[in-house]
Amino acid sequence: MKLFLVTLIVFLITGSDVVAVEDDLFPIPPQGWRVPPKETMYNLGNWRAESKDWFIRAFGDYNGDGVRDHAALYVNEESLTEGLWVYLSDTDASRKWLLLTAYPGESASLFMGIETIGPGRYETIMCLNHSESGKCIAKININHDAILFFRHASASSIFWWDGSQKIFQRFWYTD
Repeated sequence: MKLFLVTLIVFLITGSDVVAVEDDLFPIPPQGWRVPPKETMYNLGNWRAESKDWFIRAFGDYNGDGVRDHAALYVNEESLTEGLWVYLSDTDASRKWLLLTAYPGESASLFMGIETIGPGRYETIMCLNHSESGKCIAKININHDAILFFRHASASSIFWWDGSQKIFQRFWYTD
């Protein structure tokens, strides 16, 4: 009975069959944002079925503090906006939502995907990244987990935590 009530509450909050319970695994989305129903996520074929998280949720230690963080793709049905959000741990053991990017969608469904990538060196064959002085940045070294943000069979970018500036940086990347 308790499981039924939790499921009913989750369904009423999200309007979806994707679980959004407030805990470490499934924090409640930011106000006005939600996970779209699974049936709307087949808009570009069934590639999402290749991931147990449908490429809409990822976990990793993105800021290198030893605590697992949560990345998620949500939609705002009122504005038809898609957004990449991170539920990030903070130095005082609290957590906060950060919007990394938002873009107009075509409907209340998601076209993008995410997954966690590990530390390493990442290079791009095209110079899509430039320093403030205009110098091409074709490779980066990442010291901890990062978020690969992609459109299936298209270009992608990497969001990684810049510890010196305490912000996420974006590196345009194609695989």
